Amino acid sequence: MNDKEIGEIRRHLRRDRSNITAIYGCYVNDNKEVISEFRQSTGIMPENESDKYFALLRRSLSGAIGKNLIDITFKTSQVAGSPEHKMLMDLRETKLADDALRREFCQKIIDTVTIEGNYLILLCCDSYDVPFKSKDGDSQADNSDETYTFILCAICPVKQTKANLHYVPEEKLFHDGAMNQMVSAPALGFLFPAFDDWATNIYNALYYTHDITASQDALIESVFNTPVPQPAAQEVRTSFTSSLEIISGSGTLASLCMAIRWQIWSWTVCTTSRLHSSPSASVSAANSARLSASPRTVAGSPHSAMAAWISSEIKSTTLTRN
Repeated sequence: MNDKEIGEIRRHLRRDRSNITAIYGCYVNDNKEVISEFRQSTGIMPENESDKYFALLRRSLSGAIGKNLIDITFKTSQVAGSPEHKMLMDLRETKLADDALRREFCQKIIDTVTIEGNYLILLCCDSYDVPFKSKDGDSQADNSDETYTFILCAICPVKQTKANLHYVPEEKLFHDGAMNQMVSAPALGFLFPAFDDWATNIYNALYYTHDITASQDALIESVFNTPVPQPAAQEVRTSFTSSLEIISGSGTLASLCMAIRWQIWSWTVCTTSRLHSSPSASVSAANSARLSASPRTVAGSPHSAMAAWISSEIKSTTLTRN
């Protein structure tokens, strides 16, 4: 999914636009015990309350693609009949109304997620009438030839607030208030199926993580049964560091410098590709010029932050080798 497609679904997730009839919740404590389960009808929910629920759901589709929002790809064999994909499809087809199935899915999350303290699992199912797009790119909202039906999950930490003095208007005095359980912005979430090329794509899902350094391998493997994807920057950094260690351990200074230039070029192309589908010819030409540039030119370019990190890596690698 790209920014436009994600933005389209985010804009749809509002009280006056979506077709969500109910929001399901499962409140869990830090001992992995279910405190409560509930179904909130959006039709009878107070306006300010429903707005807060929708805001939490939208936050699970926020952040940078390849960093906070990571594409999950299912194998053809999984789509054909794996239990994890079938469960997601069944949740979608029943619109989360099957209580036993929904509880089973929530239990998978509870058994594998790593969150400190209490947390709330929010689930909803929505349908979006995709506007018809003409050949010239014009969108016709009143003319839809496809309905995109999806489930959205947001896992939100719940924090206990401190008891403070609060004002009581009837008495015109301040009194001690009770401690409250406050729902925070989602730490994790996912959208299934994906919305690619303005159409339903059951071969993919979109995974959200607020903290890209937090490992949730067990959760991803349990829900999707796929290898845990790395954020783009982490993937390039890992590859570069490995190459640097190999070359600095056995090669010459000249070969090390050439490797650094090559990795800067690879890093640029990889990052550009992740953000813009495919790098343009002008970008490729610019990177080719940088490949043959002097160290002074590279250091003075927009890649100066990368160069500074490279310098620290060289020092670290050299100290380790010695």
